Amino acid sequence: MASLIKTPTKTNPLLARYLLALATRPLLTKCITSGILSFVQEVLASHLAGVPFNVSRNAPAIEQLLATAKVDMRAFKMAIYGFFVSAPMGHYLMGALQKAFAGKTGRASKIGQLAASNLIIAPIQTFVFLSCMAIISGAQTTEAVLARVKGGFRKMITAS
Repeated sequence: MASLIKTPTKTNPLLARYLLALATRPLLTKCITSGILSFVQEVLASHLAGVPFNVSRNAPAIEQLLATAKVDMRAFKMAIYGFFVSAPMGHYLMGALQKAFAGKTGRASKIGQLAASNLIIAPIQTFVFLSCMAIISGAQTTEAVLARVKGGFRKMITAS
């Protein structure tokens, strides 16, 4: 009969280094992680969606090189968004929420934390996300950005 007791497994050294980085420099680690994941997500989404990579012959050499690797400038813009906007915003908003509910462990405080997350933090993050996506997609006026936000805000909030 096999033993039901599991022996502890050794932690993966990469995971250990990541957790150490997260403990010692949380904001920087979250920014780098979010930037990389946003970049990879955009590259994968473009590949899976079959987005064509057409570059003119007059385009800069770097743009032509990226097109041969099937990477477009949107992926870099998404990396910038992840590094400079998404990660810091999430870090500070969730930090403020955790600080506001620090030491409170009752059912009412858990419900309050969930309500504050859904009614305050989620709308802020959704507004910023939709605004940034509109700009990355080429919106050049405030009206165009606001139109994109109005078009997707309710759908995103109700889906989450």
